[in-house]
Amino acid sequence: MAWARFRSVKEIREDLLNMVTQIIKFPSTTSKANAYTEIIHVIQNLANTTHSIEHSNYYEWASSKINENNEESIIMDISKLINDDHFLSPIAYTYPE
Repeated sequence: MAWARFRSVKEIREDLLNMVTQIIKFPSTTSKANAYTEIIHVIQNLANTTHSIEHSNYYEWASSKINENNEESIIMDISKLINDDHFLSPIAYTYPE
């Protein structure tokens, strides 16, 4: 908690995206697609987005991008989700009087 308290949201988002790109080093397409799908699902849940897509649809999409050697587009979409205003928005703390 203290780690996040003294860092800007922009910096946290950049670190998170770097972690995502480093984490996904699985050897199989299935493992990678599952990992990308779970990451997207968690980001959407944390952002409280109302436009979440079915888990299976993300898996199929991620699998096709991996098979096309186009994982960059997955990372770009994850980046858009991470940089969305609804994800990791700064929270104003009100001090008790």
